[in-house]
Amino acid sequence: MPPRLPPDIINFDRVNTIYRARFRTAVLKIERHETWAFHLDTTTIPPSIEEVLRAAYANLEDDQEHFLLLILNEAREVRGYKVIASGSYHRVTIDLNLVYRNAILFGARAIVCAHNHPNGGLEPSPEDLKLTRLLIRGGKTLQMEMVDHYIYTSRACASIRERHPHLWPASKKTKKGSSKEDIK
Repeated sequence: MPPRLPPDIINFDRVNTIYRARFRTAVLKIERHETWAFHLDTTTIPPSIEEVLRAAYANLEDDQEHFLLLILNEAREVRGYKVIASGSYHRVTIDLNLVYRNAILFGARAIVCAHNHPNGGLEPSPEDLKLTRLLIRGGKTLQMEMVDHYIYTSRACASIRERHPHLWPASKKTKKGSSKEDIK
């Protein structure tokens, strides 16, 4: 007879509950003192990514780097965020498996990643660009879009996608209208 697994491994609801407890839902107050909804309707407005980052980094130490994963739904609205890793003043080590494991567990349809620069610089380092390439490739493998990677400072927020659009592959159309990437 095979060994019996612990009940928390057999019961996926328990595992899901444990991870949901660790997952922070970014709650922002709207002018009408309502919290933002997960869907777009006429009474609430989903927060922008910059608003979520501002709220998230307000609760974190500003003298070290922190890497955040923002979970997006089908409509590309922010559902919440999770701090994946914290590091030193100039470096944070990221495990790509951890990023996408959390994205899958929280039901992300797309993700946005962000990290802060305590020194105040908005220009991505070569390591930031390499990490972005790896995140895009990993998302493509899992059929989960990596929408953007942001660099946050206390004074501004910069999009790597806007500064380095060449990192994101453009879908090239063939004569029949299908993309070349679908053929490969």
